[in-house]
Amino acid sequence: MRPKPLRLTARPTQRIGLGTPSQAGQHLKTADHRKWAAAVLKRAGYRCEWMENGQRCPIAYPPHRLHADHIQERRDTNSGTWTDLRGGMCLCVSHHVAKTLRERAKRMARRD
Repeated sequence: MRPKPLRLTARPTQRIGLGTPSQAGQHLKTADHRKWAAAVLKRAGYRCEWMENGQRCPIAYPPHRLHADHIQERRDTNSGTWTDLRGGMCLCVSHHVAKTLRERAKRMARRD
């Protein structure tokens, strides 16, 4: 007998604290957020700001995709500080994922 294929649903996302995609992304669609993200990327010179061993990540736009990341997770701040430039940093995809997973693990540990 063959095993059933794995189906991904919104439920696992909710269990780890991301909410549903529509809830998580509403803030990201606003004009204020787009303006904030553009300013964060411009301030960083369109280059990843991740520091490791005293060296800044060399990934830059173009050709790489970059994210304007909230240094403190949006769910851990009040909505009035989401567009503060001091609260953002430019990250490449791999560093954005690594930071997000690290922060999520911290949040999950606080729940236990």
